Amino acid sequence: MSSKKKKFPNEVPHSKIKEILKERTLLKQMKRYELDDLPDGIHEIREISRDEGMRRIEEIFRKIFVDTINTGTPILKVPSRSGSNVIYDEEMDLLLLGQNFLDRKWDDIGTVKKFTAQLRVLQIIHELLELNIHGSKREVFYTDVALFEDQNRGSDPLIEDTAVLLGTYRKNIHVTANDRGLVVGRVSYLDNGDLIDCTKQGSSGKNVNPMQDHITDLESDAEFILVVEKQAAFLRLAEDKFYEKYPCVILTGSGQPNVATRIFLRKMNQDLQLPVFAVMD
Repeated sequence: MSSKKKKFPNEVPHSKIKEILKERTLLKQMKRYELDDLPDGIHEIREISRDEGMRRIEEIFRKIFVDTINTGTPILKVPSRSGSNVIYDEEMDLLLLGQNFLDRKWDDIGTVKKFTAQLRVLQIIHELLELNIHGSKREVFYTDVALFEDQNRGSDPLIEDTAVLLGTYRKNIHVTANDRGLVVGRVSYLDNGDLIDCTKQGSSGKNVNPMQDHITDLESDAEFILVVEKQAAFLRLAEDKFYEKYPCVILTGSGQPNVATRIFLRKMNQDLQLPVFAVMD
């Protein structure tokens, strides 16, 4: 049975999206101008600077203030993160969100609490960006326990919603998750200016920094990256110094990898141009 290609939300043809994106990329390479005419309601998730993040948050609060004065019924329109509203363009390496939104209204008893909590998260993130520091998801939750009530169902989803609301990734809003990833082997890099040599991290490897924006200047003489699903297998390979016999970098997410581990893997793959192999159960 032949499988049909997934269409873009609201039946916007994927081919049309790709055509527009290719044209925009070509124009940018020619240093002429940037073409931003994606179909109405389609949003690109991209890297943004700290200043741009603060500007976008301030713009959201400014709009809410104006709407409150003019209508008394401000609304936050948050792009849906459901699978049916997300598409990844592998060729262009772009993440796009479709035309489905979640409306959080001040005057709706069903959404007013999330509306308020969403603004609180935006405020916290603005403070993190302004001070140029990072905070964990747990820290965000403990900033206002009475409002969020539960981390998994309260503040955590709102943090992810904030990222898509700002059109960026969570790492760009300076909120981190717990570090679960480990790396060992033939790679070195700068972590906020400090040199990290992963061949000199003992028998248990180096924790993958959840603040991936601090990681720069990767260097390696490895021939491949080996991703190991289980931490126990990783520790065995690390203790045996597998990377000395077979020049490689060994990485584990200790089961389900967190975002930082996936970002670090992608960074190594792209910056070092190394193939990736995986050992799974």
